[in-house]
Amino acid sequence: MILMLVLLVAAGVLLSSVYLVKVSGEHTKLLYDHPLTVSNAVRDINIHINAIHRNMKDVALAESQEQIHEAVAKVRLSDRAIHQSFAVVAERFLGTKEKILEVYSAYNQWEPIRAEVIALKLAGSDIEATRITKGKGAEHVEMLFRKTKELTDFAQNKADSFYLATEQNTRRSFLLFGAGIGLLVVMGSVSVFFLTRPINNFIDQMGQILEREGPLDLKYDQMPEEQIFEAALLELESAYSQLKDYNEEFDNRVTERTLALSERESELRLSNREFRQLNERFKVQNAELEAAMRRAEESERLKSAFLANMSHEIRTPMNAILGLSELIEMGDLEGEEHDDFLRQIRRSGEQLLRLISDIVDLSKIDANQLSIIPSPICVRSLLEGLYKQFSIYVKEGGPELILNYSADSDVTVLLDGQRLTQILSNLLENAFKHTTAGKIEIGCRREGDELEFWGH
Repeated sequence: MILMLVLLVAAGVLLSSVYLVKVSGEHTKLLYDHPLTVSNAVRDINIHINAIHRNMKDVALAESQEQIHEAVAKVRLSDRAIHQSFAVVAERFLGTKEKILEVYSAYNQWEPIRAEVIALKLAGSDIEATRITKGKGAEHVEMLFRKTKELTDFAQNKADSFYLATEQNTRRSFLLFGAGIGLLVVMGSVSVFFLTRPINNFIDQMGQILEREGPLDLKYDQMPEEQIFEAALLELESAYSQLKDYNEEFDNRVTERTLALSERESELRLSNREFRQLNERFKVQNAELEAAMRRAEESERLKSAFLANMSHEIRTPMNAILGLSELIEMGDLEGEEHDDFLRQIRRSGEQLLRLISDIVDLSKIDANQLSIIPSPICVRSLLEGLYKQFSIYVKEGGPELILNYSADSDVTVLLDGQRLTQILSNLLENAFKHTTAGKIEIGCRREGDELEFWGH
């Protein structure tokens, strides 16, 4: 009964301490999840507001369109970061939402001021743009700093209240723990006193048994308690050892019979499992072989179709070269007609060279030896080179070749210029081959962080 009471008191002290520690942990978590998170988010808002104000000054002082666009891009990045930080404040702020909406609305009112400065700068009104930036733009920034400081002050007050509550719970935990330890010491002492009485009775009874059986030469009243315990333990160990030997012998016999049966069962299971594994491996290998055969057949079919098409494509420029060369050798051509024949021979030779390059690339792909070698490429120079190369295809009454690319696509990118030129050249050749009138247009435009090459 006393032991049960001690355990109940110990459990009560432990549960109370755990509860107070849990409450302190919750206050600490609230301190981190709300006031500290809000303070950090408001700090980020102030940093980006200051960055936007600085970049708007750069817009007002910019000397070129590139500097203006660069500063405006930085303003947009900071604006996105501010909106993200406002989302964090709205989620974690413990005060009224109207206060957040007031600060957020004040920030959004800064947008038309910035837009006005950018528009004036782009229109060439540098003095007016600078006046607005240093005037109502700067005043609006100061007003935003005052309003965000109110959010920070509120978060700091909440943090202080959470911190004080955590300290109070910590002091209560120490007081409760100390009181519980003291109570446990007192109750433990009482328990020891009452628990030693049955142990002493046990020692007296064991001494009487040993004296009556006569295993010792000394009288019971002359034997110390340690020897009585030692003699009793020896007797118990001897009995336990005999019982253990009987149990081990019995277990060994049962184990032998069980092992004999298990070996037969294991042999049967092993044979069945090996058969299933061999069957599964055969199915997998058969499926892989069938897939490889299908891929080989498809590859052979595609190569045959490609080579058949290439044989026709090669004969076309070869016949043109041979026919025009014979006409030139006859010597009856002069002036513009002679030069036109030479241009056609050159164009046919270039077409034949590209076909041979395609066949070589196909062989490299089939041998898994085609490599992509990226290098810095100027998009505008690449398109202008293609335009000059295919300008000779333009004939009177035939399709017109137009080059069209936007200003923001005039960039240098890292790619394999030879492969890109090869792709665009094939597209243009097909366009000239199947277009008899109208126009053929090729160009490039920028879509976000990507470049889109197009033609029609």
